Amino acid sequence: MGKQYEREVLEKLLCIAEAKKKKWYELQKLTQEQRALIASEGMEDLLIVIDKKEMCIHAIDKLDEEFIPLYKRIQTEYENGCLDRECTALFEELEDDLQCIKDILTKIYEEDKENVDKLKDIQKEYAGNIKRINQGTKRQELYNPVHSIDGGIFIDEKQ
Repeated sequence: MGKQYEREVLEKLLCIAEAKKKKWYELQKLTQEQRALIASEGMEDLLIVIDKKEMCIHAIDKLDEEFIPLYKRIQTEYENGCLDRECTALFEELEDDLQCIKDILTKIYEEDKENVDKLKDIQKEYAGNIKRINQGTKRQELYNPVHSIDGGIFIDEKQ
């Protein structure tokens, strides 16, 4: 590869990495918003946030489709020592950006795990309430039995 081409690829990779970083920050913000909605049990708004997160992840996937092939190619050049000083500096800057993205991703993962745990707690609480309601209904039926054969005729077959 030519030095100019490598520089252009690295600059493009840096731009894509910056766009990815912005999307990951957006995803982190949505995850934090999700936590607040879970705490307030705003389930309708929670579904909207989940949809926004899904769109954000889809956008990141599209960026990755462009990023990964270019990155693998330039990474091989770096590992083989084929990059000049300027390109090496750009590659190392790119690696710093990627580390920042990994750090953001780790935070999002931890926050998402907390959100899932909180949702499970809410689900258990609702399940417990539903169980108590069902038990109450059964008790109520014992005190107020429903007679389905009221006014029926009894026939004795032993005649």
